Amino acid sequence: MGNNEVSFSLLDSIAGKKEGIVIDQAQGYQYTVIAFAILSLLFFFIAFKTTRERVPAPKKQDNSVSKDFKYLFKNRPWIVLTVVGVVSFVMFAMQNAAIAYYFKYFIKNTEEVQLFNIVGTLALIVALPFSKPLAKRFGNKNVFITSSIVSGIFFAAIYAAGSNITLIYIFNVLAKMAYAPAVPLLWTMIADAADFGEWHLGRRTTGLCFSAAVFAQKVGWAIGAAAAGWILEMSNFVSNGDTQPDSAIFGIKLLVSVIPGVLYASCAIVMAFYNIDADTTTQMKIDLEAKRASEL
Repeated sequence: MGNNEVSFSLLDSIAGKKEGIVIDQAQGYQYTVIAFAILSLLFFFIAFKTTRERVPAPKKQDNSVSKDFKYLFKNRPWIVLTVVGVVSFVMFAMQNAAIAYYFKYFIKNTEEVQLFNIVGTLALIVALPFSKPLAKRFGNKNVFITSSIVSGIFFAAIYAAGSNITLIYIFNVLAKMAYAPAVPLLWTMIADAADFGEWHLGRRTTGLCFSAAVFAQKVGWAIGAAAAGWILEMSNFVSNGDTQPDSAIFGIKLLVSVIPGVLYASCAIVMAFYNIDADTTTQMKIDLEAKRASEL
């Protein structure tokens, strides 16, 4: 979530700024991409070197992509998590597309954007460690639902803050902190969905569970970015304009606050259909361990 903030900070450092204006943006983008490419290569090597297969593939399972897809769409927990992922990324994309306009045309301070995003990201990072103890105490599903509702309320509250920059920061920090526990939980729950597929349906599709979920999230990002453009157009947004009509300002404010808030809170409704609880997880672990032991 903080990649944009890091990217733009690095871009400004490489390209240089004079009176708030980037001097050589082309060079900045070029070297920023090179820096990320080098880091990516390093982390790929580390991942391949240190990662070990924990769950052996079922020996009797035939390799069939068509069968995997067939069973995947019978996996209710995976479907629920995929829908939640799509909705979440629609929300992220819409807010991301409008945040610069929000500060330029409503707050009238473009220098504030980067700090706003960095503070929000730091708040998220600070709250991340609470995910595991909360999930252990209340369960993955309950924590995710609560996180969705509370963060949705705080995102929507940004609209009520008006142009009060202090309140805007406070609501954004609270929203990011409330949202933080759900970030690692989503991936943990996808792993549980893969176990559920093997336990309930008799076919393990771990790789497809994760890759299809990631693809769905990318689709959500594309939908969100496109939807933001449509809303701005319907709001009579003037591209590169010095000022915007009231209708465009209203649309921008909705994209940053109310719409993301409603979308993320709605994830709680979808998550209500997630049918893996703590007891189910324990039983799956016992049954699958017994099954794998019998296959040795």
